[in-house]
Amino acid sequence: MNILVAGGSGLVGRAVLESAMHAECIDRVIALLRRPHDRNDPKLETWLPVEGDLLTALRPQPVAAVICCLGTTIRKVGGDKAKFIHVDKDLVLGLARWAKQQGVRCFAVVSAIGADAKSCVFYNRVKGEMEEGLKAMGFPELHIFQPSIS
Repeated sequence: MNILVAGGSGLVGRAVLESAMHAECIDRVIALLRRPHDRNDPKLETWLPVEGDLLTALRPQPVAAVICCLGTTIRKVGGDKAKFIHVDKDLVLGLARWAKQQGVRCFAVVSAIGADAKSCVFYNRVKGEMEEGLKAMGFPELHIFQPSIS
């Protein structure tokens, strides 16, 4: 089985990537990353963007599942709400559209506790809009994880 892990440089993404690399049921792990990493493993294939947007790295490839760990903080994007929306919603939904086109049956995403498209809190609203967009795509298996802030 082949899987794609998007966002393997953050806290959650690194842990997911590490677990996937050690899972015997997974033959190949495709890591969709913004920057190169120093890991060298025959089980790992890294996709990097040609220029700019992370989604430019996507190409036709059969995968059984996508695990999306993309996300940022408003601080990391310098308070720019449009940049935050791009990473936490637009890139996630773009990846999900690619997955649907590839026939991926299982899509898993890390969201946040309190995600609600109707929230007056910006962060929660963006996460909620992303979740609603994913649900509308009709994946046979959609797993949304909402960890709390620790």
